[in-house]
Amino acid sequence: MAKRIHIFLLIVYLLSKSKAQSPQSNKNITPGSTLNTNSTPNFWLSASGRFAFGFYPSGNGFRVGIWIVGSSSPTNNTIVVWTARREDPVVSSGAALQFSVDGSRVLLRNSNDEVQSIAELNKSAVAASMLDSGNFVLYDSGPRIVWASFDQPTDTLLVGQKLSQNTALRSSTSLTNQSQRPQDGCKLNFPTGDDCLEDQGSNIYNISHLEKIYWEPDEYELINLIPDEEACSNACLGDCNCVVATYDDPVCYKLKLPLRFGMKNDSSGIKSLVKVRIGGFPKARDRIVNKKVGKEFLVVGIVLIAFSLIVLTFALYILCAHHKWSYGIIPWRASPPDVVQEISLRSFSYEQLVSATENFKEEIGRGGSGRVFKGYINGGKEIAVKKLIKLVEEGEMEFRNEMKIIGRTHHKNLVHLVGFCSEGSNRLLVYEFMKNGSLGDLLFKSEERVNWSERRRIALEIANGLHYLHDECETRIIHCDIKPQNILMDESRTAKISDFGLSKLLKPDQTRTYTMARGTRGYAAPEWYNNNAPITSKADVYSFGVMLLEIICCRKKVDASLRDEEVVLVDWVYQCYRAGELQLLKSEELDASMEEFEKMVKIGLWCVEPELSLRPAMKQVISMMEGIVVTPPPLSYSSVRG
Repeated sequence: MAKRIHIFLLIVYLLSKSKAQSPQSNKNITPGSTLNTNSTPNFWLSASGRFAFGFYPSGNGFRVGIWIVGSSSPTNNTIVVWTARREDPVVSSGAALQFSVDGSRVLLRNSNDEVQSIAELNKSAVAASMLDSGNFVLYDSGPRIVWASFDQPTDTLLVGQKLSQNTALRSSTSLTNQSQRPQDGCKLNFPTGDDCLEDQGSNIYNISHLEKIYWEPDEYELINLIPDEEACSNACLGDCNCVVATYDDPVCYKLKLPLRFGMKNDSSGIKSLVKVRIGGFPKARDRIVNKKVGKEFLVVGIVLIAFSLIVLTFALYILCAHHKWSYGIIPWRASPPDVVQEISLRSFSYEQLVSATENFKEEIGRGGSGRVFKGYINGGKEIAVKKLIKLVEEGEMEFRNEMKIIGRTHHKNLVHLVGFCSEGSNRLLVYEFMKNGSLGDLLFKSEERVNWSERRRIALEIANGLHYLHDECETRIIHCDIKPQNILMDESRTAKISDFGLSKLLKPDQTRTYTMARGTRGYAAPEWYNNNAPITSKADVYSFGVMLLEIICCRKKVDASLRDEEVVLVDWVYQCYRAGELQLLKSEELDASMEEFEKMVKIGLWCVEPELSLRPAMKQVISMMEGIVVTPPPLSYSSVRG
């Protein structure tokens, strides 16, 4: 009887929780609902009354948007956080906003009966809500969100809102005009080359100083051992191509234009040095004289350039032929052109990286394709330098693969690639430095036991990174080698996926591929060992499942020191689950409820399901981990060992 009461209370709890998360807990807007500019109110409020969606005054008319509610009705001083159809003119009094009767659109009808779409859906919505987060959403009958203002950012990001790939923030023209500001990004309005012709670059400029201003490092020249700021200023004044330099004792950087990602750092000793023209710009007549002089130089220059190109082409031919003969392998190029065209990364010289790592002094890791060393750039910024050691075609392929993949991805749970070196036979990749090593070190080598909430967070971060690679990245990617050693932990123990050397890029319309076996035994999915089986993103799901069981059970995938039935973790977990003895898997000090522990075990077993079609996608895995959907019992598991 007590067991029945317990089950009944659990069902009531789950139903109440589900109801609390559904749109019914907010103030719902039903299909057919309408707002008018001349009605009161002319907006829909969130449940707490903090945000509103509807008409707000703009100039001599109205716009549709979302704003922070500061008074009983919106005014021209309202703090607007989202605006629909920013480039359209304002609508006049008498306009109406309607959630269409069929639930397929949110429409704006102006006073002349012209209709414009605010939100258009592929499927009908049954309700809309202005959420307390500032997100205006439409729900289907699921209820699932099928449209959200958070997915269409304008000039503001709110708490919890993400700036997804292919979206952008663009500033408004003014506080009272939310139309997009014309894209001016910050250019010179005169050619600096004129000063080179005049041969007086250092005489017509002064240097203006900007204290503690830092720019993204992208220099065309770096001068070491500069004694002081004045020497750096003189170096820029004496270079007619230099417009901005930065001095970070004892290094002077001459920056490329346009400048990017400027920020103020009060703790930084960096100084920006900007050339400012004395007495304005040259008169038009002076420019005409300069152009005549320039034409004379142009003729001579063309002749010299043509001759130089002939000599250079011949020299390159001799060099490449010698290089190919010397190494007896594919010809190494100065920089892979197909890669450089697709990504924008900082190119380091080999000497720079030798200096940055003190001649590769401190090794912090190694793998099958190379070794990783700690280094420092930009006056102390820590980096990790991966030096490939395979001077064979596969090594070049892994180098290009990793550059292409990481150079085009941007996600908080993927390791950031800073730059590369492709010089002679040297191939190196430069990453952000991860202070807390790998997940493998944290789980299996650290004396400190990681608590349950942190284990769950780490697993969810890895899942989010994989979901990005599989579904949200412009070019979908199969990692092919997910394991604890390829998950790195930054200073705040945020998990980041690394080592993309074995990854496969898919074409935009491609969901599967055929390739030779990759990855690490024990983590590799069964389809890797079936010559006729296609490889999909679910190969990564299997590897994630093995790793998830390692994370929650606090042990490695294979442990030969244990009893025979416990040696292989995946088999042991399924036996315990089937026998109803999950307590045998749960470490005593692990502060997790059995309900939560069982849910994670079931998710792990679903991920390692041998049948490819039954294995969930990472998006479904995340939904189960977050409790958005209920995790069903896993199907019968047949042992398949990689």
